[in-house]
Amino acid sequence: MGGDKKGEGKLFGLEARANEMEVGRERIQQEEKRPREENEREKREEVVVEEKEEEAGHDGKDQDYISESDDEDDGFERMEISNERATQRRIMAAANTNTTSNNNTTPQRPPPPSKQQQHPRHPKVLPPPPSRPILTPKNPRPQQLSKVQNSTIPKPLPWLSNDPTQPLKLTPLSQIPHLPYKQNWMVNVLVIVTQLGEVEPCPYPPYVQRQARVIDQSAPDRHIHLTVFLEPETFEPRLGEVFLLMGVKNHKFDGGSLKKYVSDRPKGGGRWWVEGGKLEWCNGMVKELQSWWAQHQGGGGNVADVRVEDAR
Repeated sequence: MGGDKKGEGKLFGLEARANEMEVGRERIQQEEKRPREENEREKREEVVVEEKEEEAGHDGKDQDYISESDDEDDGFERMEISNERATQRRIMAAANTNTTSNNNTTPQRPPPPSKQQQHPRHPKVLPPPPSRPILTPKNPRPQQLSKVQNSTIPKPLPWLSNDPTQPLKLTPLSQIPHLPYKQNWMVNVLVIVTQLGEVEPCPYPPYVQRQARVIDQSAPDRHIHLTVFLEPETFEPRLGEVFLLMGVKNHKFDGGSLKKYVSDRPKGGGRWWVEGGKLEWCNGMVKELQSWWAQHQGGGGNVADVRVEDAR
């Protein structure tokens, strides 16, 4: 029994001590809260005083305004707000401003400087290139100026010339099958007319034509076929004579032939076939072709034989 009483006494002493400690803690907490509460009271009282002063000022202004506009606002309903409600709103607004100011006063670490800010680098300024003297000729050559002037003057193409008295580009008959185009490639030829047919009808416009055979020293064993559609009745060259044929086109017929179309009429109405003996710029070629033709006839070939062979 004595041991039980001692144990109960110890427990009672511990409980009493714990109660004392809790009471001490509560006192400390109350002491800590007192200055906070006093500060809050002072702030509330200041806010209330300010509100009363503002209300007094506003009431005077409102009274003046109402006194001036009593007649105009008689029809509107006035809503009264209690002073307690207004003070509560102002206290809440003041508390919000205190919290935001506390949050703003917390120190923030500045962002670390970037590498470019730590070590600024200036752009490299390149030195100007060394100046070189500009060499200009003292006296320009007159030949260069003449070339520039001549290049600006358009020159007619040699195979489209309408003036037989000027030098033209001539194509040998051996090249007729080997031109860049197999058909409708325009050329000028210097040939001997060995055969001439009659004007005859044809199934194509202008529905008349005349056929002939021509030759030169580049193709001695072959008489090239020529078909004339442009005014065939006026095409009457002498056989065995050298003639210049301008603006004729190649064709695949007979392994390579020539044709003169109505659409290739010379500008100005000139003649497209000219006797070679009247042309000074090709006088040497005409004589060479005539001598070759004379030797060719002396070897057994003549115009009559050619006609017979063609007729067969």
